[in-house]
Amino acid sequence: MSARLPLAAGVLLLCGAEAYGAASDSLVMSAQSITFSGPTGGGAAENLDWIHRPSDNGFLSLGVGHEEFSGARLDRARVGGAFKLGTESLLAGQVEAGPAVEGAANSTFARVRVDVARTISPRLQLSGGSQYVEANGGRTVLLDVEMLWLSAARLSLRAQVGQSVAGDLPTRYATFRIDSLRRVQVFTGISVGTGARSVVELQSNRNDRFTDAFAGLTVPISRCTLGVAWDWLALSTVIRRTATLSLTVPLKRGA
Repeated sequence: MSARLPLAAGVLLLCGAEAYGAASDSLVMSAQSITFSGPTGGGAAENLDWIHRPSDNGFLSLGVGHEEFSGARLDRARVGGAFKLGTESLLAGQVEAGPAVEGAANSTFARVRVDVARTISPRLQLSGGSQYVEANGGRTVLLDVEMLWLSAARLSLRAQVGQSVAGDLPTRYATFRIDSLRRVQVFTGISVGTGARSVVELQSNRNDRFTDAFAGLTVPISRCTLGVAWDWLALSTVIRRTATLSLTVPLKRGA
């Protein structure tokens, strides 16, 4: 459950536009290699996102993604954004949906997320979010609360807890994440909980305990940014390992 959008929105509110550099338009391209423990085969995923920042007060994003492994395939389109509401509040959201195929079964995957964040002090932000997930004919509604603290050493510490409140995909989780907001940005974190595998981005609706550990870094190279991330998702019967390589390319510089 290591969602990236709420963190990006929080950094925008606490740190301001400098967290995103001077580019007002950029492309984010990423490729993933996915492997599983045991006899389950591996796979790959590709994503392409366009991010537009019309002003220092927010951004818009459009993207597509393709994921395929072990006879399952998922194609998604997404749209999202985050905007400041005055100087102390922010509204962020993302919608993604697409067809999923597993063997002879066809279904629709959909995820809708809305977050509202409020700055309590120059270093502390509190936020709440709601997320609707539909997968393999099941659905759930999750609510979560999050605390984001920015240290004087430009480290952000994020703690989040969430739980489903409706639907037939019961999920409960807690996440802790640390980000370094320097020129070379490093992050690491862990999520633990229980949930339907489709909610934690596997294709089965079987309820399971999970541990999701992740880490990565981003490095500026000329005007571009190169990112590398690693994710280790452990369930009771399988471990999913994901390596991600991303490249952010600025398209246009702001005034």
